[in-house]
Order: sequence, then structure tokens, then C-alpha cells
Amino acid sequence: MTDTGNSRIQKFNSSGMFVNKWDTKNGLTYIATDPIGGVYAVDSSNNQFWKYDVSGVFLGKWGASGSGDGQFRSPKGIAVDAKGNVYIADSDNKRIQVFSQRGEPLPKASFSSNTTSGHIPLTVQFYDTSTGNPIAWFWTFGDGNTSTEQHPVHIYRTPGNYTVNLTVSTADGSDTLPRPGYITVTRVKGDFNGDGVVDIGDVSRVAYMVVGKAPADPAADFNENGAVDIGDAAKIAYYFVGRIVEL
Repeated sequence: MTDTGNSRIQKFNSSGMFVNKWDTKNGLTYIATDPIGGVYAVDSSNNQFWKYDVSGVFLGKWGASGSGDGQFRSPKGIAVDAKGNVYIADSDNKRIQVFSQRGEPLPKASFSSNTTSGHIPLTVQFYDTSTGNPIAWFWTFGDGNTSTEQHPVHIYRTPGNYTVNLTVSTADGSDTLPRPGYITVTRVKGDFNGDGVVDIGDVSRVAYMVVGKAPADPAADFNENGAVDIGDAAKIAYYFVGRIVEL
């Protein structure tokens, strides 16, 4: 337990019998132990946390005043999980920070992008906004493609809804952020070859559908009569040459 007024930590056994004590020099206020008996304590006044071994040998201290990764403003609590990860309630910054046993911030995956929807081909710039100073990145874009760049650019060429995942890693651990349906890609009406515009290739494709040389696509039923027919072929041709302004 922390004996704040006497600037020390005291250790007792499960029966409440005194076992050991060690001076801390500072008035440490909150304490936790890891699975192997290591002791962590919070120095709220100096915005740090300290570590001792099971015998009270000082092993290190980490932290500083501020709002960046590994910095604190009046930390008020500490806990350690079964893996030895250290959780600190960073009170005035209104957050909980997680550290490895070495006192390094664990990574927390986060990302944004310049857009989340549009017509094919849709070019998306992704931005890594993770915390914890990651040194490696692994993106999956939901269409079978991946990237290990920090801020990748990806082009979606097929309509659909795509889940994007980012995994970030450090020497101490990793974290994954999945975002289901993050990207929505649609097809330009009348664009059947997937190049993002209605061109002569699309006009030809609809004509082939009409004469049975290509499978009929319900999206080519522009006159909405339940079939792809000569009226649809004429409509896309008129649109292509500018005779009409919409399909």
C-alpha cells in the first residue's frame, strides 16, 4: 500500500502482517501489482508512474506533464491486467492510457480518409491517426487488397460496401480497428465498363444486350419497362452524343 504522508510503500502478507517497506521520495498516491509481483505506483503531483520489483528495488519511472502520448495531467488511478499491461486514469485529460511493462504506450488504432463514398473508380486517401507511436501498419480494404503504408491511397473499381481494417503495431503490442461498411462505391448510371463515364463502349454494350450478344443487365433498363430493348439502346446513345441530359 502507498503510505503517502511518509513517502513510502509498505508491503503486507495476506494475513495483514508487515513484510517490507521502501522509501519512494515522492508521495505516491495509487498502487497496483502485476502478475509477477511488480509494483506500479502513481505520482500524481509530478504526472508520473513508478515501477518497483517485488523486493522494492526501483526499476524506473515514466511520464511528464502534458496531453501527448505518455503524458499526464493529474493521474488518479492505476491498474494492471493479466498480461502486465498498465492502465492509468489520466484524470484532467479525461482518458485512460495503456502502457506495456516497459512503460511504453501501447498502440491504439485509428484512421480517417478524404472520402467514404463515390462512383467507381473511387480513389481514397487513408490517413493513420493512431496513438502510441506505432512502427508498423497493415490495412485491409475489403476488396482483397492490402497495404503496409502508413497513409495509403487505394482505388476501388467495383461497386459495393467495403469494410476497412487497420492494424498498428509496436515492439510491445498491436491493436486493430475494424470499420464495417466504411466505404460505399456506386456505379455511374449507364457506365457498364467501369471506367467512371458513359462512353461509346457503354453504348455498344447496351446494343449487344438488345441483340443477345451480351447478358442483359437490369441497370440498362432505362425506360423501366422490365426489359433491355431498343428504346434503352437509343436512350444511352442519345445521352452519349448530348441529345438528352440524363438517363
